Amino acid sequence: MNLIWIKRDFRTRDHEALSSALATGDDCLVVWIVEPSLVDHPEMSARHWQFTYHSWLEMKRRINEKGGSAELFYGEAIDVLNTLRPKRIFSHMEVGLEHTYKRDKKVKSWCSRNGIEWIEFRQQGVTRGRKSRKNWDAEWRSLMLAPKKNPEWVSAAWYKIDRPAGFDLPEPLE
Repeated sequence: MNLIWIKRDFRTRDHEALSSALATGDDCLVVWIVEPSLVDHPEMSARHWQFTYHSWLEMKRRINEKGGSAELFYGEAIDVLNTLRPKRIFSHMEVGLEHTYKRDKKVKSWCSRNGIEWIEFRQQGVTRGRKSRKNWDAEWRSLMLAPKKNPEWVSAAWYKIDRPAGFDLPEPLE
């Protein structure tokens, strides 16, 4: 199963991770993981979580309209991924907080140990872990001028999950 890990990008158009996963022809599951350690992070607020939750609900509605599968899990990323055991993970390369950078390094290590391919897509000019700005402008220009990647919904295969227990939100984010 291909797992499309939604981090901060709740669009259903121009979404390279979603488009690439669906294009494989393998069963796909869209997942948003609400991580307790991120909910409690000092740079996050209730307003932030309410906005992202409602963005998720809209994304889930659109995916469901297309016959797709989209699930929210409350738990730390590695715990959720360890339970779901995907064949591949597709996501955007998240930039911003040191907390999420450290989490992603742990997830990368976990994927390597478990033989799971993780494919990350850049969606902005910033690249994590970059040691030099050499060729940055040419790479940025290439990224910004690349054609949009819209999902091919008609040919999508969807993974229907028996939802594991223990990953529900403790309270709504209304």
